[in-house]
Amino acid sequence: MKKIVLIIAITTIPLITLVGGLYLFSIIKQGDIIDQMIDSIEDPYYQELARQCGEKNEMELQCCLDSVSNMIDLGAKLYTEDECACEQFGSLYCLGAYKWCVPMTSATSASIGKYESKYQLLEGKCINKSRDDGREDCLEAVTMMRKNNYEPAPCAEEDYPDGFIVNGFDCIGCEDVNWCESKDGRNKAEDNKSCIVDEDCVPVACCHAAEVVNKEFAPNCDNKMCTMSCETVLDCGRGKPVCNDGVCEIEIK
Repeated sequence: MKKIVLIIAITTIPLITLVGGLYLFSIIKQGDIIDQMIDSIEDPYYQELARQCGEKNEMELQCCLDSVSNMIDLGAKLYTEDECACEQFGSLYCLGAYKWCVPMTSATSASIGKYESKYQLLEGKCINKSRDDGREDCLEAVTMMRKNNYEPAPCAEEDYPDGFIVNGFDCIGCEDVNWCESKDGRNKAEDNKSCIVDEDCVPVACCHAAEVVNKEFAPNCDNKMCTMSCETVLDCGRGKPVCNDGVCEIEIK
């Protein structure tokens, strides 16, 4: 029995020592990488961000540091939902990356459209979503709002003396993307669905769309990949876009 215990000890102790040594080496290596990054940064703000990357695991560390480098190049700050209007929201699509916001300059602010700051705040919310939660469709919905100059909700009642309605996109991740429209301007939304032939009508979103529009108002779906799940009437061949009396509609098969 003592021999068996001795044999087990002889074989396992070196293995434990090896694993422990590799783990310690990994920690030391991560620390060296972070220290080198911090030494190369002059701004204390970004130094602290790099230092906080040390809390990431080995797989996330490099992505975190890469996102700090991108933020430095852009002059960006960490994104928060109550952030002021930004020129650009961004992140690296890998584990451990920071989300950032490039603050809008006064010159940029003067040159943008009336609702641009609201569009960009919505884009920030979209970026915070995961791919499975509809990040891409959310961003596409904001792009369509911008193209049509829709005022993002919430609506200011004083701007709509004749009353207003709130419209939105029926797609995954688009629950926050809603716009205001005066009751007498309802046809503006209907114009997006005007058509002559069936070929004029396409889904409103690249994936799992529940509405159709004129193809001129549809997002660019080149190189877009969607899940195979059947979530809306247009999925899996259950319905198709058609032109009915000059309006794009869904025909159930």
